[in-house]
Amino acid sequence: MAKLWLTISLTLCNLVLLAQEQTKVNLPADSLIIILERDSIARQHVIDSLEFAIVEVEESKEEQKERKAQEDSLKRLERTFLRDFGVYVDYGKFIGFVTDAEQKNEVGARLTFGNNIFIGAEYGWGTVTPPDAYENTNYEVTGSYYRLMLGLIGPLDAKTNIGFGLAYSSGTYSDIGTPVIESPSGLFNPQTEPFERDNINASWYELNVVSETVMARNLYFGLTLRFRIMNEYDAQEPLDIFTLPGYGRTFDRTLPAANLFVRYQIPF
Repeated sequence: MAKLWLTISLTLCNLVLLAQEQTKVNLPADSLIIILERDSIARQHVIDSLEFAIVEVEESKEEQKERKAQEDSLKRLERTFLRDFGVYVDYGKFIGFVTDAEQKNEVGARLTFGNNIFIGAEYGWGTVTPPDAYENTNYEVTGSYYRLMLGLIGPLDAKTNIGFGLAYSSGTYSDIGTPVIESPSGLFNPQTEPFERDNINASWYELNVVSETVMARNLYFGLTLRFRIMNEYDAQEPLDIFTLPGYGRTFDRTLPAANLFVRYQIPF
């Protein structure tokens, strides 16, 4: 629209200058109306100029529409790109270090896209010495595991994110034990039958719900609720492996679990 008025103003000024040059007289501004009424050539010149300005304005609007469509397309494309990357550690596992029963660690990383889809990976390792594993047996399990995750996560409010996802997990373990066989009559010394087993493999699936709250700039504290479903593991005889770090006790085919984590986010 500004271009239209500029064209009209320039056209009118040119007409005034033309009339002044022809008449050799300084014409007042309202004399332009008289010129347009009497001079058909001048009048046609104004009409042509206006039509040209209108066409330019219409073309400019089309260019604006096309540019806006391109910008909207780019924004839609950007939403599918990366939103943030975060690394985290399960600080709930540190609680086990105050006891002799277990020492476990777990770390993870998560990549979130602009459309709230995330992929992630977690790795854990630990040693568990359950006191109630088997009667009269000193028993210990050691192993490591990983998880691969896919899910959705988005803002619940200004400070909280909530999401859900699926995970596939797999681990490799070893266990060692020393059963002590007591003589019922007490006439004989106790006997021991130590064993050690390696390369015990297991895999399971998980349904996860994640909630996290920002505590400082790019720093989140969160909770993951897990429902674990055993896929398969290498059962052992005569004493089965009692527990699997990352999963839990093997005699339960499904297990609920919870993890506490702190995550540092790197936004894009």
